[in-house]
Amino acid sequence: MDVFGFTGREMADELGLIFLRNRYYDPRSSRLLSEDPMRWSVGSNFYPYVDSNPATAVDPLGLAPTISCPTCGRQSAAVTNAGRTFCDMAKNNKGCREALRYFGPPGGLLPCVETKCATQINVACITQNACGNCGGPCNALSDPTAAVYLQPLAFTDICGGLGDTFAHEMAHLCGIGEDAGSGAGQKKNQRDAETVARLCRGF
Repeated sequence: MDVFGFTGREMADELGLIFLRNRYYDPRSSRLLSEDPMRWSVGSNFYPYVDSNPATAVDPLGLAPTISCPTCGRQSAAVTNAGRTFCDMAKNNKGCREALRYFGPPGGLLPCVETKCATQINVACITQNACGNCGGPCNALSDPTAAVYLQPLAFTDICGGLGDTFAHEMAHLCGIGEDAGSGAGQKKNQRDAETVARLCRGF
């Protein structure tokens, strides 16, 4: 008898259950036996594993998404909530999913977003305002694919709210190019990222 089962985890006991670190999976019923501990953060159905898509998404701890924002201080909880709301929209909202399929590189933003939401989204809260007040890497922060960059005013309504800014910056992280500048390409990138933000910010 094989000792490894679904996602390479070990059989837990003689009942044939598989322990996924936080929940048990029953291969006979093809069902997890307990709710995802993240509950509403993963959507309205607490039982799926990576939205029933283990071929293209991973969730090594059964807890997704993980929002890493060590530099946000007392705002960390608000950032985490914005990230989980965005991931819930990307998973369950038809308009958001269509936007994520349409915009960005060939194949759209959705594959990257699904991977990030199933594993970890790195967030960097920065204080420099040279490239705007809401978010985005600038100056020494040159890699938009490394993190979601948020600046102080992203926490206020001047940027449309934190949810808007988080979704906008996720669009950049997953492939919509920079929008700092006045060129036609930058203006298109800004419009595309703003469309994603409007459709994926949650309410």
